Amino acid sequence: MESFVEWESSRALDAIFRMIPALWVNSPAAEHEARLKLRQLETAKACGLSVPDTLVTNDPRAAAEFFERMDRSVVYKLIDEGSHRYFPDYEVVKGIPTMPLREADLEHLQQVATSLHLFQRRIKKRSDIRVTVVGHEVFAVEIMSQEGRGDLDFRLDYSVPMHYYELPPAVEESCLTLVRRFGLNYAAIDLGLTPEGEHVFFEINPAGQWLWMELRLELPISQAMARLLAGSAEPLTR
Repeated sequence: MESFVEWESSRALDAIFRMIPALWVNSPAAEHEARLKLRQLETAKACGLSVPDTLVTNDPRAAAEFFERMDRSVVYKLIDEGSHRYFPDYEVVKGIPTMPLREADLEHLQQVATSLHLFQRRIKKRSDIRVTVVGHEVFAVEIMSQEGRGDLDFRLDYSVPMHYYELPPAVEESCLTLVRRFGLNYAAIDLGLTPEGEHVFFEINPAGQWLWMELRLELPISQAMARLLAGSAEPLTR
């Protein structure tokens, strides 16, 4: 009965939210769509951003072949960040960061058959770029992730140097197009910057945190959000 009540109530609220004629940052429907990682990759590519070679499979043989085809330089990622909610209660891990697929892991590839898995070519990075979009305003930060423990996933080490970064105009426009395409007014986009200067799209988070960057670099992101919510700045989508 408890599950029935929760489901009925959530369906009612979901419909009510969609009917409110107000500025959303972000609308529940748009946010749900934007959280789908496979859809993110397809849309980012259509918006002009480079994306890593990607395989989604539950075939161990296909995973092994992809590993060889990518010169044995592959990472594994969760298909949905919310999947950690279904870990057993005794697990203390709150999520799974981007992890390397190692030679030693190959003997366990049969486990891939139990579920769909997301594998990508490992991108050689100079740094990570976090792009925060608030309406039409764009704030980019270069995170020197290769200098610390977060060389694959910068979230593992926030102690590394970081600084404000000026995106190339074409990349900035692609980021704005991506956010607009998903019907969002706010998003955090993660890019990898290669040694050759290429910006590679990893993912977009419609509810990504920004305060950690703002406090460290004195970026006016909160002010931009306040202007957007107060109606003194033009929203990206309505």
